[in-house]
Amino acid sequence: MGGYAVTFPEGSPKALSAGMTLDWIFFIGSLFFTSAAFCQLLESMNAGDSEGLYAEEKLADNFQWMAWHPQRIGYMASLVQLIGTVMFNFNTGNAFIGDLNWVQQDILIWTPNIIGCICFLIASRLAFMEVCHGYWGWQPGNIEWWITVLNLLGSIGFMISTFYSLAVPPGDSSTTFSWLSAFFTFQGGVCFLIASYLLLPEMFSE
Repeated sequence: MGGYAVTFPEGSPKALSAGMTLDWIFFIGSLFFTSAAFCQLLESMNAGDSEGLYAEEKLADNFQWMAWHPQRIGYMASLVQLIGTVMFNFNTGNAFIGDLNWVQQDILIWTPNIIGCICFLIASRLAFMEVCHGYWGWQPGNIEWWITVLNLLGSIGFMISTFYSLAVPPGDSSTTFSWLSAFFTFQGGVCFLIASYLLLPEMFSE
């Protein structure tokens, strides 16, 4: 998810060790992402949408592990986000493949990254619409609204990070943008972290 810069001399043992450590951190983080997204999808299957959206729809009597509810905006947001997290699994997992040239890096690492970011943007927008019951809404007194706004900002940060992490031919000046990729990855992660924390007071308030 995004790129990062190693300050050690290229090819040195310290650089290789630092790079491998970061690869593992990103990969393990992507697994947590996918696990949480799957749990969110299960919740949307069995809890239905928020009040006011298809309220007349009857929920299944038994717990559902698989279902198809394209008419539910909350379900579709969860499904698209799950697809995005799986793309991040491929993105971070493929980073372990060594000796890739810049074209192979773009195909195996950057492409799943950009697809995942697009999915996150779509899912965040759908979740925002679900809370606002429309395309736009201003509800600063609603904690659910803040959660969706922070998730949307986090998705935007990841998307910007992806643009800066595109691999380029050796010697291209665009390689100087790697620190911007790391910065926006961090910004997106902080937004997601705060949004996740706000789920706790939201849960107890309900």
